[in-house]
Amino acid sequence: MGPKPPLKTEAIWSIRVNLQVVQRVRDLVLFNLALDSKSI
Repeated sequence: MGPKPPLKTEAIWSIRVNLQVVQRVRDLVLFNLALDSKSI
């Protein structure tokens, strides 16, 4: 239990590239917004 460890840089870029490849623009924008607001 407890807080989850932060995402590693490699994982962040992997998620971004995957969302771009499958053309999930909305999800990519929401993911970037979450990163910018430090929710993740």
